[in-house]
Amino acid sequence: MIKSILGGLILLASCVTMQGQTLHAIYFGQTRDTSIGRSVYLDIIKWERAMETMANGANLSLEVEMRTGPDCTCSELQRVIDGLDVGSNDVIWFYYSGHGYNDTRDGCAFPSVGICRPSQSVGQYCTLTQQLRSKGARLTLVFGDLCNTAIPINDPTVAATNEPLEMYKCYQELFLNHTGYITAVAASQHEYAYCDLKDGGYFTHFFLRTFHHHIKYTKAKDISWDLILKEVKTKVYNRSVGIVSGSARDDVTYQTPYYDINLRRVRQ
Repeated sequence: MIKSILGGLILLASCVTMQGQTLHAIYFGQTRDTSIGRSVYLDIIKWERAMETMANGANLSLEVEMRTGPDCTCSELQRVIDGLDVGSNDVIWFYYSGHGYNDTRDGCAFPSVGICRPSQSVGQYCTLTQQLRSKGARLTLVFGDLCNTAIPINDPTVAATNEPLEMYKCYQELFLNHTGYITAVAASQHEYAYCDLKDGGYFTHFFLRTFHHHIKYTKAKDISWDLILKEVKTKVYNRSVGIVSGSARDDVTYQTPYYDINLRRVRQ
C-alpha cells in the first residue's frame, strides 16, 4: 500500500514537472499579400493545428503568438521576441510564411523575411536564431517557408501503427531529450520557395506530412529531426524540379530546403 502511494506521488510529481514545460509557438504570415496570401493562409492554419497536436503529444502547455495580415511587420516581430518570457526547460518554435530574400553581403546562407529591410537585422534568419536562442529555452526551432534569392520577390489522415505510448516516446525524443537549436527554411541560397493553392507552401506541406508520418510509423529509438528534415528536403526537391520560375535565373528551377541542426542530448 505504501509502495503504491509512493509510486503515485512520484508519478504525480513527474506529471507536474512535465506540465510546467511550455511550447512557445510564434507564427508570422503574409496573408494579405496579393500573390501568395492565400497560400500563406493555408500554411498558417495547418501549422496552428499541428502545434496543438505536437504540444499535446509532448505533454507541453502551448502559448501562441500569431501575427498575420497588417500585424505581420518587422517591428512586431522584434516586439514579440523582446517580450518572450521563456523558462530554461521550455521549447520555442518560430515559423514564418511569406516573401523572403538573401542579402548576399551578410555572408549568411539563410534568408531574410520579406517584412524586414536589410537594415533591420532581426529579419535575417542567422540573427533571428541568435535572438531566440538568447532567451534561454532548452530547445529552439526556427523554421520558414520563404524564398532565398538575392532579390526580394514581391494533412492526410492515416491509420497509426505506433501504439499511443510509442507515439508519446517519439514526441519525447524530439522535444524533451535534446537541447540546442534548429534553423530550417524552404530554399537554399539563390532559390525560390514554391507553393500552390491546393497544398500551400511545398516546405510546410511536406514538413507537416513527414513529421506526422514518422510520429505514427517510426519507432522512438529511430526518430530524429535529421531524419525528418532530410526526407523533407528530398520531397520538396522532387516536387519542385521542372517548375518554370519566371525568374531572371532560368537555370534555377528547383527548391532544396536548407537547415542547420545543432542539438545535444540531455537525457536518455
